[in-house]
Amino acid sequence: MTFVYRYYDQAELERQLNARATVPDITPILARYAFESARMRERLPCRLGVSYGASEPERLDIFPTARGPSPIFVFLHGGYWRLLDSADSCFMAECLTQAGACVVSVNYALAPLVTLAEIVRQCRAAVAWVYAHGREFGCDPARIHVGGSSAGAHLAAMMLVPGWEADFGVPDNLVDVSARSHLDVA
Repeated sequence: MTFVYRYYDQAELERQLNARATVPDITPILARYAFESARMRERLPCRLGVSYGASEPERLDIFPTARGPSPIFVFLHGGYWRLLDSADSCFMAECLTQAGACVVSVNYALAPLVTLAEIVRQCRAAVAWVYAHGREFGCDPARIHVGGSSAGAHLAAMMLVPGWEADFGVPDNLVDVSARSHLDVA
């Protein structure tokens, strides 16, 4: 057996990198994401499809909270950089807005139509846009937090890499990485 990465042969590495292969059927999981996200868009005040860039996929779904100025939770969706959309990725909005955070679900162009570097650039542009426009939604742009699932977790981590902020005219360390909670949870 030839290992291509640590103790994985090529076939096992391919399986490990394919999230769909880790469960018998991912369809019900993706359907639940879409269903719950649609329910959030129906139930909560929101601004959908807010443009943050030049291309159509560069858009945000914003779920403000009644309390302000609120912290901002920017969610970057997963999908192996090739699937899903912000419309599938706001299922957590109700619990977070009730806790006092504005939720921003980011959409970005998908691979292979764009490179991974372009996806990262778009996500950074989205966070910079949130910083510049957060006050319009009753938010505190000094309290931006990011998170994501799967590929979105990678993209969230890329928001923590220093040095990109100058390209977008925003302060260094834009994303709040503190362990303290800014949510007013009873």
